[in-house]
Amino acid sequence: MSTAYAMKEAMERDYPGRYEIEVLDIMRAFGFGAYDSRHKTLWRHALANPWSIVLVQHMIDSAPRITNAALKIMLYDFAKEAAARFKASPPALVVANHGWTVVALTMAQQRFGLDVPVVSFETSTLNANALWAEPQAERFIVGSHVSKRRLARLGVPAGRIDVVGYPVRQSFLDAPSKRTARRRLEIDDRFTCLISLGGEGVGGALDPVFEALRALDPRVQIVLVAGRNHELYREANDMVDRFDSLFVTGFVNNMADYVAASDLVIGKTGPAAVYEILSVGRPMLVPRKSGLVENKMLGVLERNGIGWYTPHVEQIVERIEMFLDRPAALDEISEVTAGFDFPGMSARIARYLDAYAGKRSAPADACNNGLRFLHAAARRPAQPVVV
Repeated sequence: MSTAYAMKEAMERDYPGRYEIEVLDIMRAFGFGAYDSRHKTLWRHALANPWSIVLVQHMIDSAPRITNAALKIMLYDFAKEAAARFKASPPALVVANHGWTVVALTMAQQRFGLDVPVVSFETSTLNANALWAEPQAERFIVGSHVSKRRLARLGVPAGRIDVVGYPVRQSFLDAPSKRTARRRLEIDDRFTCLISLGGEGVGGALDPVFEALRALDPRVQIVLVAGRNHELYREANDMVDRFDSLFVTGFVNNMADYVAASDLVIGKTGPAAVYEILSVGRPMLVPRKSGLVENKMLGVLERNGIGWYTPHVEQIVERIEMFLDRPAALDEISEVTAGFDFPGMSARIARYLDAYAGKRSAPADACNNGLRFLHAAARRPAQPVVV
């Protein structure tokens, strides 16, 4: 949902009043909530058991045509309903940003006569899989040339795939200063570690994290966002008395303030969360490896010198102490991430969607750019921070 809202905000910012934009959790909105609930339950289980993500992706990618055929059988009724709904009230453009909706909306066009433009936005940027590989999809936007090559290998015609970039929500692009964010959150204005494990609060290995932070207490202020993980929220609150400065909260809607208030973020490497954190200019420590895309994202962070895999207590302590002793390193990282041009990518995506809604064609000046640092990182050693 974060990428959907980021695209909506970019369109409203750059083309005010031109469109009425609605973000739909489309399967639930069209009466297929049971499908949606089962999918989300499976995904939460996968996040808690990363080996399953790797295994399932290898299985579905080994036979993309079979995967696609199975999805079409499963999503047949949903595709039919989506076609009827959109025919009754045709939008200027539909943007699909989940593999299931890409398949279903393409089927709505091909089998059920839906005649509205559909653009698919592939969200991983590094690890497109066979769930997205609908060969008849009208048009794809992707964040990187890595995704374009993967989709092409899985059967999507390369001529229908445009590398444009990755949208980040406006609150992160306009994030406040550290001092302002800390004042808003009513926390101290001093070195702060944010622990964030995604909206579901899954992706932990928190024992070494808390052991490390206990060794650094009281020099380090700790803010933990537990997301929707109520058990994690209770466990963290039980630890409050053992720290001089530990603040715990559940799911929040002002995550940009929490990232802006931090000096570094300890968390999982889902693409949306990583790009939000980088757009604010914060480095990351990653205590646990997850599935395929998260592991590849960790590699990008390490090659760019803006994030590190730290599964052991001493590694966490060493990294944080380095920043405590050399705060200028944080400014260097902010300079590096500023060059990634997240505002420019959001603007290009808005330009692309506006052009496609109007002329059903891709604007050349918005394409072939994307997340350039994904490629540049592979050609240079990690920098700027060396311990």
